[in-house]
Amino acid sequence: RHDCQEIVAAGEPFDPDVHDAVRQVPGQPAGIVVDVVQPGYRLNDRIVRPARVVVSGARESSQE
Repeated sequence: RHDCQEIVAAGEPFDPDVHDAVRQVPGQPAGIVVDVVQPGYRLNDRIVRPARVVVSGARESSQE
């Protein structure tokens, strides 16, 4: 009704201006949104609610 648009997040680079990271999982490349927990919305150029996402991080190093 007010022309709110969903923020596209899955597969995109993490952007703290439009994404809220709730978890980080090991993976390559780092800093990519791998899952959307809750969609975010934008109204014109303003963020109404940031997308809550899971972000890939650096691969865990093995401790010997």
